[in-house]
Amino acid sequence: MRPKVEVLLKAYQIKKGDGRYLDYDDLLLIVANRLRNDEEARTILSHQVKHLLIDEFQDTNPLQWYLLEPFLQIANFYCVGDDAQSIYSFRGADFKNVHLFKERVPESEVLILDKNYRSTQEILDLSNWLIEESSLDYNKKLISTRGEGIKPKLINVASQWEEANFIAENILENFTENNKNFIDHLILSKSTYYTKPLQAVFIQKKIPYVTYGGRKFMEAAHIKDVISALRVVNNVYDEIGWMRFLTFWDGIGEIKAGKYISKILEFKDPLECAQNLEDVIGGTDGEKIGEIYNTIFINSGNVKKAIQETYSKMELPLAFKYRKDWEEKRKSDFPVLEMLGDNYSTIGQLISEGILENAKQLNGEPVLEGSQLNDSEIKDHVIISTVHSAKGLESDVCYVLNVSPKVYPSAWNLHSEESIEEDRRVLYVALTRAKNELYITRDTNSINTVNNSDNSSDASSKYFLEKLPENLIDQIINPFSIIKPRDILTPNKIDLSTGMDFS
Repeated sequence: MRPKVEVLLKAYQIKKGDGRYLDYDDLLLIVANRLRNDEEARTILSHQVKHLLIDEFQDTNPLQWYLLEPFLQIANFYCVGDDAQSIYSFRGADFKNVHLFKERVPESEVLILDKNYRSTQEILDLSNWLIEESSLDYNKKLISTRGEGIKPKLINVASQWEEANFIAENILENFTENNKNFIDHLILSKSTYYTKPLQAVFIQKKIPYVTYGGRKFMEAAHIKDVISALRVVNNVYDEIGWMRFLTFWDGIGEIKAGKYISKILEFKDPLECAQNLEDVIGGTDGEKIGEIYNTIFINSGNVKKAIQETYSKMELPLAFKYRKDWEEKRKSDFPVLEMLGDNYSTIGQLISEGILENAKQLNGEPVLEGSQLNDSEIKDHVIISTVHSAKGLESDVCYVLNVSPKVYPSAWNLHSEESIEEDRRVLYVALTRAKNELYITRDTNSINTVNNSDNSSDASSKYFLEKLPENLIDQIINPFSIIKPRDILTPNKIDLSTGMDFS
């Protein structure tokens, strides 16, 4: 792999030279080299710059330090940084830039800012303990100016669906009974990939949310492709759905699809469409599209099965269309979609409640009914974020997902002490986003989550919460059981499976 990367980088450099282009790193490097090699340039700058403030110093990379170093001869440095929040090594950030500051900057003074104005002391006690367990010396202990509050809670869950249901019900309880808004809740995960079941449950329970740091589940292209097939069965006059469904297939472009749609719109209902769609399109395309349409039509009262059957017939072209990241990212979304479908009694309900309405809410834009909503209503939504996108965020109630063995630290990082410590800092950043209430979830199926192990040779002994003192946290049992909505057992009297009913 390395020789291939070297070839690409050399070709990239040649291309930049041919076109007289500079990228961002070039700008830093050229200025840094000029300052290092040109005394006159340093003299000119010394008249302009007396003091240099560098914020988020823990996130600087070696090239940025290379640029800053000549300024030691020119200006007084004032750097603000938190070594416990250095979590961007994957972007090139060098933890040593902040840890070696006193060695690199002669006669420098370090002032420890240990007063915290965000969190209650109980939340800080847990965060302080986590950092104190590190092999590195962070030399600080945060003290809350707000005083005491609620002790953090640890919830052991048996599955992602149980975890998602607990969080959703807890948020709804806060919203309806405790006078909290949705925006008062922040959910943090190592990756948005892990939050897909959570997003599905939020959609089903009509909890508005936005995501930071990743793709939204129902807005993903491969999900929309499958849903388009359900949309045209639900409403034969859905031209947008038809255009996406028809052009999904190789050989059918927008012009050809437009001709098919003009004929399809002449059908009176989905039954007539199911009986004649194959003839309208013709050939092998007509056979496979007609078969999918009929399968969905037959299973319109069993949404989960309709999704399963549709996906099974579209899987190969989906895998080819998204071949770059099919196995790694997209394929695993469809079991989640099936689970979401299991929460609706008809395709019409899934379309109207699970997709059309909630699609407008995903970005904090609720459906406008009757009159324009005010700004405060539009902005009220839960935030789901990766920890790496959460710097600067804070919330009254914070949920940190899947703080389990082989996740904190990651199983991929167990070979490297530096990587383990970066994972520790990632968790530290997540915990310190909470202002008043902190919930941590943990997978009971992971090894060593309940019973501590004294076997230090076991890789799981790296688990950050393994020696967690009992006095720092309350372990609680999930009080919310997963129960399907009543309307799944007793479907609505209005039949939405054949489109909008105006009766």
